[in-house]
Amino acid sequence: METGSAVNNESVLSHFGDINSRFFQMNEGSEYLEKFEVESREIFVHREKIVAALKLQPGMRVVDIGAGTGLFLSLLSAAVQPGGHLTCTDIAPKFVEFLERRRADLGLSADDVDVVLTGHTDLPLKSPVDVALLSDAYHHIEYPAAFVSAVRSALRPGGSFVVIDYERIEGVSSPWIMGHVRADKQTVISEITSHGFRLAEEVTGLLTENYFLRFEVC
Repeated sequence: METGSAVNNESVLSHFGDINSRFFQMNEGSEYLEKFEVESREIFVHREKIVAALKLQPGMRVVDIGAGTGLFLSLLSAAVQPGGHLTCTDIAPKFVEFLERRRADLGLSADDVDVVLTGHTDLPLKSPVDVALLSDAYHHIEYPAAFVSAVRSALRPGGSFVVIDYERIEGVSSPWIMGHVRADKQTVISEITSHGFRLAEEVTGLLTENYFLRFEVC
């Protein structure tokens, strides 16, 4: 997908500070293990239940967008084997390097898991996927229209786009959430359904700080 026209427009995060710049300034992706993979982070605590809720099957192709330190790498890869494939993407080169090392440490090959450096609005995958997962990362998306369109193009017919992100509720959410997370759940739903998706399901009872939305291509 072409990215030139998108990146010339103003980022939707321009009034929230440059919350992505720190990912380009780190020395090692491992610096974020103690931030991303800790008991105080809900998606880490419930990672196995989250993967189970994706309802993956052997042979499926899955992409974990904004995979960061690879929290879901081993779980997702195992869920689609035998015969499936996982792609982990990130916009930060140091995360991509770390993901490659983590893949090797787990004894996985590029035939099982490939790791891809992307831009803000492209999703250059080798083949279409059955499921695209975006966990705790939608609030880092700077150009949602172009990004959501890229996800739609990456899905197979009948594929699904799963978005997990922080609840942002005035008077309820913490000051950190209100200052860090751009959009509330209804805004996210509106942005995604405006670009070729319909909301198929909201998984409830699993998470409290985050919502879990499953979209399908219209």
